[in-house]
Formats: sequence, C-alpha cells, structure tokens
Amino acid sequence: MSISDLQIDTSSAATKNSLLSLYSVQNRPPFSELVGFIESAIEPLQLSNYGLDNNAHFLNMLCSSIHKSVPIHFCGQQEFEEDKRYYEQIIFETKQVPTRSNWHDFFNGIIWCQFPKTKHAFNARHIAEMASQGSTKRSPTRDRMTHFDECGIVLFTTHNEVSEQLKNHQWDDLFVKNTAKWHQQTLPVIFGHAIWEMLLAPFIGLTAKATVIEVSNEVMANLQSTLNTSEFYAVCDNMLSDHIERKHLIEMKKPWHPLPLLGILQWSPFEQTQLFYDNKQYFMPKRL
Repeated sequence: MSISDLQIDTSSAATKNSLLSLYSVQNRPPFSELVGFIESAIEPLQLSNYGLDNNAHFLNMLCSSIHKSVPIHFCGQQEFEEDKRYYEQIIFETKQVPTRSNWHDFFNGIIWCQFPKTKHAFNARHIAEMASQGSTKRSPTRDRMTHFDECGIVLFTTHNEVSEQLKNHQWDDLFVKNTAKWHQQTLPVIFGHAIWEMLLAPFIGLTAKATVIEVSNEVMANLQSTLNTSEFYAVCDNMLSDHIERKHLIEMKKPWHPLPLLGILQWSPFEQTQLFYDNKQYFMPKRL
C-alpha cells in the first residue's frame, strides 16, 4: 500500500457533512481514545446531528459539558470576516475562538477543551511577544509555541531513560525494546491539533514535536485510572503548563524533540515489524 493510498482529502468540502466519520476510525488508536473522551462528556452522543459546519456549536456544547466555568467560546469564522485584529488578539480580547468548518479547527477546539490552561498561557505569551517584538513577523518564541500548538505531543512516563532515548534518536530502544511500556508506563498524549488532522490520513514521515514529563508511579496510576476523561486531561493540562513554565521551554532554542509518531505502539496503519523500524528515512539517526 502506498502513502497516497492512505491520504484523504481533509478539506472543508470533504468533511462538512457529518462528524459521524469519526466513527469510521474509532477502532484505530488513538481515535478510539478521542471518541471515548467525547462520549464521556456528552451522553448520548449523536454525531449525525453535527456536521463540521456546526463546529462552533458542537465545541461549545462539549466545552460546557466538561468545565463548570467555561474557559473559551467558539464562534463561526464568518463573524470575524471584517475584523482587522490578528487571530491571537481576537482570542485574547474577546475569549472567543474563530472557528472554520473543517477538521483542523475542529481538532483545535478539542484541544482547547482538553488543555485550556496551556492554550490560554500560549495565547497570552503570543500577545506579550507581539507587544514587544511587533506583529508583522513572528518572533522565534512565537514560532516555538506555534510548532508545539500544531504538532505537539507529551510523553508522560515513569522511566527516566525515555527522555534520553528521545533526545538521542534511539528509536529501537524507545519503540521496540520498550514495547511493553507504551500506554502503561509511558503515555503519549496529543496536544497538537494538526497531528490529529494528519492522523486521519497517516503517512510515513508523520512526525510530532515531543516533550517528556517524568512522573511518579502514584501519578501514573492516577492517570491510568482516569484515562481519557475530563479529569485525566485536567491533570495533564496542569502538569504540561507547569512543565513548560518551570523548564522555560519557550525560551529555549530547541525545546521540542522530533518523534516519528507512527512508531508508537498501535498508532500505525503499517505493520510495526523490525523492517518498519529499520527505515532510516523515517526513524532518522541523530545528526552528529
């Protein structure tokens, strides 16, 4: 099967009919976890009633089902057509997210529901950077935030070797020798909304921007017991926001590490054999 065989059109025209199409991939991780999260917040979930042209309405319903104090509101992009402010300024000043009728903005809204603290922190930092560096050209700090906002993933793990394996591109150790640890002692949690969109049509080359958060066995047990619920994401959001601030990641030149996403156990439509992991064009060795 070629890469092109797996690629699908994720444009607005191809996806606005119904969110029911999420169910076509619900048995394929990590979409099974995503559908589980949505269904844990809205019961019964009638996806057939919500096409992507109803993105804002659906996301507002989801957000209000999860949070007692709603952290953000979603509005159709058309409401801001005459607005001259930048996207980040609109969010910061109005607490509203302009939302288009496509998968990209749908998944962005999902992340807002799951990680409101981190998303608000990024938004506030964008505004601070625009005030100090100007808004015409993105500063390196804004670029770093945008990279993670689009393609970020967090690895929560009880094993300190995971960070070194990731940094040093020790892919065989990370993915093959430690297979049993994935989803048990090492939990991958998607933050980048573009990653979700690309996973609809996965391809060799799909790479995330990763950060590692080491946790105790007790914290991991708590995460496992609440997996993919609003409580789970509240804990993840707090830890991620604190991790980024405490480690000063936004100020670092290269805070994120490349992670070949389809190497994660069960996340690939390709058979994860040793031959798959031997593909050096995808699982690239670290440059010396």
